[in-house]
Amino acid sequence: MKVREFELGSAPAVLFHGCAGDGTVQGWDKSVIQLTSEAEASVARLHPLDNRLEISGLMPLSAHLPTGSSTELSACNGDIVISRVQSVQLSACNGDWVIEDCGDVVLQDVQGDIMLKQSRSVQVKQFRGDLVARGIEADATIANAHGDLAIERATGNVSIHDVHGDISISGTPASAEVQAVRGDLTFSGAPTRGNYVLQVRGDIILRLDETSSVRLELHAPSGDIRCSLPGAERSSADDLAARIGEGAAVLTATAQDGSIRVVTGASTEQGQATQAELGGEAIRLVHRLEQFKERVRRESQRVTDAFRAERSRRVYWGPSRDAAPDEAEDLEKERLTVLGMLGDGQITAEQAETLLRALE
Repeated sequence: MKVREFELGSAPAVLFHGCAGDGTVQGWDKSVIQLTSEAEASVARLHPLDNRLEISGLMPLSAHLPTGSSTELSACNGDIVISRVQSVQLSACNGDWVIEDCGDVVLQDVQGDIMLKQSRSVQVKQFRGDLVARGIEADATIANAHGDLAIERATGNVSIHDVHGDISISGTPASAEVQAVRGDLTFSGAPTRGNYVLQVRGDIILRLDETSSVRLELHAPSGDIRCSLPGAERSSADDLAARIGEGAAVLTATAQDGSIRVVTGASTEQGQATQAELGGEAIRLVHRLEQFKERVRRESQRVTDAFRAERSRRVYWGPSRDAAPDEAEDLEKERLTVLGMLGDGQITAEQAETLLRALE
């Protein structure tokens, strides 16, 4: 087991660039950065002037960072769990991700399935895969996405644009704007203030609690509208207006190529049926990501246990201490060449690991 530690204070910037492989990145209440790996194929470059650490090569199996860390992953490939850091930014990455108990999260040009839990804010742009976001405190902005989205228990403003896939929003965000969506939409909550604009090219189901205070303006140019609220008024075959309570909030829903259904005061059985009908993919995604998280957690625990078993041994990353100076320098150059080929995509992570083991 290979372990390295760096002292960069309580709020360092940590960049993982061109890393390949699965791993965990976890915040802890220490001011030291600790990287644990099974191979000598991770290169760490320290930039003390700007308080930054750059890591490339194979992804460390576990990285412990101070909770105040700003964490960036660029051009990385693998399945990764990230938790308890100040901020997370992913760009040009591929793989499945679980990000929980972090601050601000930014995703750009990312492919894979992602679960976000208990983040302060989320910005997503150019994303391909399925996304589950739970417990977002501030704003959640998603644009240019291909895949299904499930937004649960968001309390800030939700903005979703240019999405190819089905969307589920549950809980009651402060406001919601959903536009240019090719797919179906389920909205569940008890709005009492704010504005909600929902526009999709598919079907819309509104599950509204009886405690809501909302005015509904519903439009379905190519489908029908099913709403049994008392006092509902149709201005045309395509338009219907209704109200729950005092109507303090305003919800405008447009199903351009589909139908609209309004369900209020649903029983437990009705709620479960609706969830099974419209949320099946989201439920399966959550289950799959939870299994992935547990698998990575077990792998991380295995690495931790192995490290503790060998704790008395301090491992040196780099050329063998017994090698002659010239030979050690040549070995280090060859290792860097292999890592460069990995970063350029000329070889796979497995091929790189094989070459690096041959150099030991």
